[in-house]
Amino acid sequence: GEEIPVVKLQPVYEEQDRDRRERAYRLATSRRQQDAAAIDEVWRKLLEVREKISTNAGFSGYRDYRWLAMGRFDYTVEDAKQFQASVEA
Repeated sequence: GEEIPVVKLQPVYEEQDRDRRERAYRLATSRRQQDAAAIDEVWRKLLEVREKISTNAGFSGYRDYRWLAMGRFDYTVEDAKQFQASVEA
């Protein structure tokens, strides 16, 4: 078999052939499981970088930094928390 990036399986998920879609899904899932430790490490490092960026910019956390960076002005962090709680209820 040929090695391809998992992202190249995306078009297969849209095909009519259920068996082919399932094989692609199982292949991608298997690969993610094999790479789980490495993926977790990348995410851990990303979180550290995000926290450092926000701290260096004078924020108490990444969320507050991103909130401002994304130009959120129409609702607050508290509004978002309340909305999330109402959806979960």
